[in-house]
Amino acid sequence: MKEWCKVMHTTTRRIPEEAFREEKECLLPLPAKRFVRVQPEPRKVSPDSLISVKGNKYSVPVAYVGKTVKCRIVYGYKLLIYDKKDHFIDYYELRRGNHEVTRNDLHYKEIQTKVPKSIPEIRRRFVTTFERGAEYLEKSASVIEQSSYHARQILKLQELYTISILNQILGYCIDHNIYTIDGIKEILKNKSLEILVESMGREVAAATTENPGLTRALSYYGGVNFECESSNG
Repeated sequence: MKEWCKVMHTTTRRIPEEAFREEKECLLPLPAKRFVRVQPEPRKVSPDSLISVKGNKYSVPVAYVGKTVKCRIVYGYKLLIYDKKDHFIDYYELRRGNHEVTRNDLHYKEIQTKVPKSIPEIRRRFVTTFERGAEYLEKSASVIEQSSYHARQILKLQELYTISILNQILGYCIDHNIYTIDGIKEILKNKSLEILVESMGREVAAATTENPGLTRALSYYGGVNFECESSNG
């Protein structure tokens, strides 16, 4: 390359090395940051540590759950992911299909729960972990094949949800004859908020029944005049 730069260019009729020496003083230094033609787009990280891009989902480290990251596509197929300060997080090759999920197991390393593999240990852990664990194992055994497999997958959900939430969801699923891991994940996705709100309502109602003193008549807050005004409309 250096030798070529010393040879006269057939079009410009100039020697590149000499031309560079003349133009060097007029050249500006490169910017501190790399020029980016396409600005990154923000993405909110879901509770299961995923972001959605063009109809598919990709994982990021669990430290970013609930936060906003930035992503951009380069070369038409490579997805680059950054944090809010433009620090590089990870990259993927874009999936061509739709509704596909790509996970990097290393992104979940911080919260990975060691789940047993032997059937006796899975059953023991399941019963000691969930309030209705024994009931699930008994009922699911006659409904689905390899119930221990599904029990193990449910135990893995501890990586993403608290035991309290899983107890509520598992109870709902048992009551509605839902035992497969796919069915339980579907309930978590579409009905978990509704189930948890209903559960909280029942707990409040039960607490009120057991402790009548927790509630007072409206007159307590306004005296006799308030009671009269209320009755007069």
